[in-house]
Amino acid sequence: GTAMSHWTSLTRITRRWLDDEDLAIATGLLAARGEVVSAEAGLAISTLATAARKHPSLADAIAGDDRWEDVRARLDGLGATGTLFLEAWDAFMREYGHRSRGELEVANARWAERPGYILDVVRSYMAQGPAHDVEIERRQRIEEREALVERCHASLGNPLKRAVFDRFLDLSIAGARAREAVKNEGVRRIAAIRWLLLALGEKLTGRGILDTADDVFYLTFDELEAVRVGEALFEHEGLIRRRRADRERDMTVDPPPVIIGDWDAKTGRTPDLSVGTTTLRGIGVSPGSVTGPARVIKRVEDEDTVLPGEILVAPFTDPGWTPYFMPAAGIVMDMGGMLSHGSIIAREYGLPAVVNVGPATRSITTGQMIRIDADAGEVHIPD
Repeated sequence: GTAMSHWTSLTRITRRWLDDEDLAIATGLLAARGEVVSAEAGLAISTLATAARKHPSLADAIAGDDRWEDVRARLDGLGATGTLFLEAWDAFMREYGHRSRGELEVANARWAERPGYILDVVRSYMAQGPAHDVEIERRQRIEEREALVERCHASLGNPLKRAVFDRFLDLSIAGARAREAVKNEGVRRIAAIRWLLLALGEKLTGRGILDTADDVFYLTFDELEAVRVGEALFEHEGLIRRRRADRERDMTVDPPPVIIGDWDAKTGRTPDLSVGTTTLRGIGVSPGSVTGPARVIKRVEDEDTVLPGEILVAPFTDPGWTPYFMPAAGIVMDMGGMLSHGSIIAREYGLPAVVNVGPATRSITTGQMIRIDADAGEVHIPD
């Protein structure tokens, strides 16, 4: 709430004193500020990829499609070079291994549990080649942002106005950093709860009470305790199967953006808004414009890879989506706002982004060329 109030004050200043009606100035001022923990995760993966790309022995050990366990064994045999890479890998997992897409859902596996996923992301970054230098691009974004600040100072003229501007800019930057840091620690605790529950699930599976460890996520805490001590007054195997089936069904549901009255997820249908739609409107949260092929990823479980130059189109993004941001040319989201986590990351990476679009994932298909005009808050789709 505090972060939003500071941001609102900043936008009032830029609108009133700098004619920033589309907020391109305000959003540009928050770009590439650093110390945003969710954005740092993507940079850390890129650093791993850069290290591997610079050492032929590392690149050879990581290349291919072998599982992480096999790759780790090869790295162990490389001596000091392999040891340094593995130390960096383990440090990454200690710092960011609690994250995942859909990370507020305790049932979703974390990066630390899926090293193969991060390995594939590293491989993807390596394939981009040395032309994609993250540090050079970051310095360019910083220079562009600093030039924007100077232009704002020159336009403001009045020293008092400049002081007020600087004050609320600093507060907005701090608010965005704090928002990401607070969520990061909250997710770390969710991951700890998940791993405790999985440990209990392993014990119950070993005793033949559950079929798999992750059955624990389909019982309430009270039900789980009753099952654990053998005092359940219900047939838990059938209950778990039904809840699993319900979740699988619900994951395929594409609800409408607004529901008035009752809506049955089993029979309800969302209207197809793609026919005849050429422009989608939302909120521009990171300035700029870009044209490129779309990469539509609808579900947390999807394992699609965003290729360099593609525009990520997603229903939402949280910090667990960060690996997809690094190669992307732009971001489009069905939901979101100025201080959504995906919006903060997009600004940190300097990616044009439009959120709160609504039917984006239903109106756009993977491979379709689209154009983002984030300054106008629009996504243009060819006829």
